[in-house]
Amino acid sequence: MTDFNLLLIFNNKQYYALNSPCFDIAFPTVDCDGNVLCADGIDAECEGFYNDAVSVGIVGVYE
Repeated sequence: MTDFNLLLIFNNKQYYALNSPCFDIAFPTVDCDGNVLCADGIDAECEGFYNDAVSVGIVGVYE
C-alpha cells in the first residue's frame, strides 16, 4: 500500500493531507505548524477549505 502527502494552498497558507488508497482511513489535514484543520468539526473555515483549497500536488510518497 502506498500513501502520499498532498500539498494544498488555502488563504495563502500551506496545508498537508495524507492520502491513502484505503477509503476507510481518515487522516487530518494539518498546516506547517502541526495545527489540525477541522479538528472541532465542520465550521466556516473548514467548509471554505474544502470548497476553495487549491491542490499543488503530491509532495511525498510512503510505502
